[in-house]
Amino acid sequence: TFRSVDATHNATDAAGNKKKENSDTLSRSQEIYVPHTQQNTSDTKTQYKVRSWMADRALADAWRPDPDAVHNLVQTLAASMHAHADNAKHRALHNQLQHYAKTVPDFNCYLSHIFAHAREQPPMLRQVAGLLLKNNLRGLDAHSGAAAASAAAIVGYAQLPPMVQHYVRAALLRAVVDSEAFLRATAGSCITTILTAAGSLRAWPELL
Repeated sequence: TFRSVDATHNATDAAGNKKKENSDTLSRSQEIYVPHTQQNTSDTKTQYKVRSWMADRALADAWRPDPDAVHNLVQTLAASMHAHADNAKHRALHNQLQHYAKTVPDFNCYLSHIFAHAREQPPMLRQVAGLLLKNNLRGLDAHSGAAAASAAAIVGYAQLPPMVQHYVRAALLRAVVDSEAFLRATAGSCITTILTAAGSLRAWPELL
């Protein structure tokens, strides 16, 4: 709403009064429309975030694992479960998994897929995938349990591509109702890790 013209302006001559009113009108227009512009900017940013969120979710929904890649990863996870007696072999398998985590953008989608959806695999193998996923979400070296600090380190949940974040969250919502109690517990640990990284439940509306 425009503010009223000061009453003292009415005492001036007509020309002076008109000039003053024009000046005040311009000033008041700026006062009104600057916030309006700022509001539009805020609305635009919000709309952009919503559209971006929807696009990332659509990409996550459309993501499908490559069967050969799933097979190879399952074989690697299975081998790592039985290589503890052979330190050299265990270290080599560990390094291979860490290399995938650092260099394959959707590696955590594959881990999530095996953990939550590969019901044909042994539950213990699925848990290995879930535990590795949890360490990746925390940005930890799975072998040492220490936070990775190098330039090529595992980045952690907050730095994952948004599409990967969406897919992981959706998979965990499936895994948390698994029939196996220890898989549900692992899923719960992953969920807690994500909430800690995100800092708020608002970052995961589907969980509410």
